[in-house]
Amino acid sequence: MLTIFGGRVNDLESILIEERIPDRWESRIRKRMGLTFAAFNFTVFKVERGIDEKKYKAMIAAEAAACTASDAK
Repeated sequence: MLTIFGGRVNDLESILIEERIPDRWESRIRKRMGLTFAAFNFTVFKVERGIDEKKYKAMIAAEAAACTASDAK
């Protein structure tokens, strides 16, 4: 979605919330071959590299500990 919609929030809102394609919508991909698997995978790889699972797991553990502590009271 990041690649296809070019980060346009209004387009993303229509697709994700209203589950419809916006009026007069056109893909932001203007290359001759369109969106290739290589281009898509390159974008996914950049997003994946930006995700730090250790931070997420630490946050989940902290929330679980806080929930356990509040339940013990």
